[in-house]
Amino acid sequence: GVALVAALGAVALADGLIDPSGVYDLEATRWLDPYRSDLGSRTAKADAAREGSYDVLLFGTSRTAVGFDPEAEVWGGARVFNLGLRGSNVLETELLMDVALPRRSPSEIWFVVDLLMFGDGRRVGADFGRSLLNTDQSWIAYHADKLLGLPSVLGSVRTVRNAATDRLGGYSPSGFRRYAYAPGESPRAAFLRWLERFVVNPATYAPFSYDPSRMERFEGMLQRASSTGARVVVVVSPHHATLLELQHRLGLWGSSERFRRDLARLGAEHEVYDATGFVGAPAEPLPADADADGMTWHWEASHFRHELGQRLVEDIRGGVLDDPVLPITRLQPDTIEPHLGALRRQRGQWRTARGADEQVVGALVDCVQRLREADGPAQIVAFGALGNPGCAREL
Repeated sequence: GVALVAALGAVALADGLIDPSGVYDLEATRWLDPYRSDLGSRTAKADAAREGSYDVLLFGTSRTAVGFDPEAEVWGGARVFNLGLRGSNVLETELLMDVALPRRSPSEIWFVVDLLMFGDGRRVGADFGRSLLNTDQSWIAYHADKLLGLPSVLGSVRTVRNAATDRLGGYSPSGFRRYAYAPGESPRAAFLRWLERFVVNPATYAPFSYDPSRMERFEGMLQRASSTGARVVVVVSPHHATLLELQHRLGLWGSSERFRRDLARLGAEHEVYDATGFVGAPAEPLPADADADGMTWHWEASHFRHELGQRLVEDIRGGVLDDPVLPITRLQPDTIEPHLGALRRQRGQWRTARGADEQVVGALVDCVQRLREADGPAQIVAFGALGNPGCAREL
């Protein structure tokens, strides 16, 4: 009995000192901050939202996490925290916002949104239950998990290994995700892998159903955020044009347009922008097979690089919406129909100018459909089109 208690005490002490999620923020171990393994978890971000003091808060999904660096010069030295959560949705974002706002009054609040956040297929992340977002969790259970739980023990091991090899953790202490895919992976392979994920993953477009009630919830979130006196900015993230083409191919363009119309309705009272499209940076060519450096503005189809995020912030803050690299449209009731018409025209021009990229999207959708007819949906999710030799040759 004494030995067991001593062992548990040693584990708790080690996990508390190493602190892979940064929950305890001990002065003596802050040198571990760059190496902590779990700073992108819901545990870490919810705790930062509750305890930190910031001028600017950034909400959204992994696109926010990897696309906006709080340490970038564009913020002018303001205290910025990136609260982007991997695989998040409006429901989790609201919970995180409700943790953050009662304790502080930031000067700016940014919501970087996309169609997926408003679908009915996304619930909560796998680590939701371990975080402060889970209001059913007791104080004792929360800290017992952080000090003795297996995820914390494994996180401590990863953190020590990172420090021993001088390898930075995946996220910075300010919530910024340093890379979207594993270093060393081929940029084209990563691009195709992420594009395929949107075709086969039930949490993305396979299938997708737009949920208007989530937009109603989001409207309430904007009202509460605005009541703090902060400048509130909503922007549709500038993912790659191939995802818009994929929405067309999968019959989701009607949902995509409704999503934008609903945002434009909110734009009558709030600051709402759309940075997606088929021109400029979102339309940059796919990486070639031998292109080791990848694309300039995007990691792959879903995630944009922080250089593009910095440009987006500069343009919106400066009122520059006609930047040829990143055209931005203010969404309001009187601008939405011309904007949607422009997107349709741009698509036709993009398909002509980027025919090879458009063909990749079509080939991927066709391959998945053939495999689905032959093997069934479960087989598709397990193996995907990229693992099929015939499909791989087409892509």
